[in-house]
Amino acid sequence: MDISLSERATAFDLLRKNSTLETVSKYLENRGLPSSAPSWPILFERMATLLSDKRLSREDLLRMLREAEEFGRQHVFLYSSSRNYATSLMNEATLQANLAKLDLSEIFTKPRIVGVAKGLQLVEARIDTPKKGGMRALVVKAVDVHSYRERESKVIEGDREIETYLWRHDRVVDIMSVREDGVLELRLQARRNTVNYEELAENLFTKSTGIIERMRFPRMSLAKARLTLIQKRTQMGHIVRFADNQLRDKDGNVISMASGSKQQELYSKGSASDKAVDGFLSVGTPMCDEIDCFWLMRKGSPEPSTELHTLIAGSNNEFALMRQCSRKDYEYALAQILNLTR
Repeated sequence: MDISLSERATAFDLLRKNSTLETVSKYLENRGLPSSAPSWPILFERMATLLSDKRLSREDLLRMLREAEEFGRQHVFLYSSSRNYATSLMNEATLQANLAKLDLSEIFTKPRIVGVAKGLQLVEARIDTPKKGGMRALVVKAVDVHSYRERESKVIEGDREIETYLWRHDRVVDIMSVREDGVLELRLQARRNTVNYEELAENLFTKSTGIIERMRFPRMSLAKARLTLIQKRTQMGHIVRFADNQLRDKDGNVISMASGSKQQELYSKGSASDKAVDGFLSVGTPMCDEIDCFWLMRKGSPEPSTELHTLIAGSNNEFALMRQCSRKDYEYALAQILNLTR
């Protein structure tokens, strides 16, 4: 599939902003293509030659963009449906028919490579096929623009205070992924300033009407996952470190604790905070409103490849990965959270 010069320029710009030289070079190396380059301009020059020679394709650029911009630094909302309905969404003929009705056939046959959008638009629908041990998933990708004000200057002239603001417009990527076991992940890229992410989630559902039906996916509660993490904090101490935590009892009384630093374990065995939580847990069954934690690197295990800062808070079906990460690291964090809901 050929790629236009404008698409190529957009793809290169997005890779520069969202990926690393090392990651893109590694992709090329794995394909047996020339990969070493000291700078983006030189690497892009080589990639342009590879595209012209058909040794690199438009699909390769799409794969690199997926890895670069679809995982981490996101607010993730979880929903669930029946396995039968989820599996039906992965029928390729049905998907193409639904997209044709919406005049969106192109996003399946030739996904769009889009820079800053004018508003929320769907750019890709695909069926991810599993690697060994994985599950198929229907993935719908959207690009949106987040506009916000940023103060440029403040001037005091006599009795007047004059502030000047600039409007900024950030490109954001949002993902909806339905796995064949019925779990739907709605991943919203983190925005600057205060944002109603739950409203943005519903907007993406609305945009995807005709592909994925909102009413078939009730919210998945993470209340059990949050509480189980605290109840089993000692047993899970080798894979997770706690930074902040907030618990609430049946009368509405709240206990909130935070570690001295993000690198410090909040619940060191026998510490005052550890004993305080044991006391709180011993009187009835509280609700856990918020957990700020890090999934730890483990000797001999490839995942996670780095500490994964995770906030399980906000809406009852929401968690956030605070930094960009790889697909495998994202899937590791998601699996840990889903296992705690069972």
